[in-house]
Amino acid sequence: RAHDLLRQAYRLIPRAQTSRRAALLRLIAENRLNGGRADQAARLYQLADQVEPPTPAELAQHQPRLLLRLGRLSEAAAMLRQELRHNQSDGSQRPAEAHREATVLLAYICALQGDHGGAAQYAQQALTAARQRGSGLLEAIAEMRMGHACQLGPTADPLAANQHYLQAIALADSFNVQRTKAEAYLGLA
Repeated sequence: RAHDLLRQAYRLIPRAQTSRRAALLRLIAENRLNGGRADQAARLYQLADQVEPPTPAELAQHQPRLLLRLGRLSEAAAMLRQELRHNQSDGSQRPAEAHREATVLLAYICALQGDHGGAAQYAQQALTAARQRGSGLLEAIAEMRMGHACQLGPTADPLAANQHYLQAIALADSFNVQRTKAEAYLGLA
């Protein structure tokens, strides 16, 4: 298992190599976060930050997802909106990692908060970005988030939502990433 290998690797790094130790602690934290243990991930990120403070890019990469998984939706959304404003003002953008993309995370948070307009807006932005970049994974996730948006608000459209979920599943099938489909299947349920 990755968790055991990461812990073993951490033990092998000399204490003087603080950068490497902090980086590995962040990988262990990410692994715990992906394993559904946000509480453990939070403690590991704090420990990594004590060993070596994170760069703004490192913080932007993990903090919103951690806050989301801890149920701190408003804080996560505020951080993501700030990141989007920063990226728009200086033209920068962090590397595209579909599940960490600010727009798809914001679309998801807005959907969880019942904000139809925000969910649709951010999902559409993510779809546009995915198609411009040619990122099938980002497009699949954006389709799922658009499906969520279609189920919300006074003009909820379950048929349109199902079309987005089915499109997401088809995209996920095309690059054979099975776990990407789980959220779409939940939407279809």
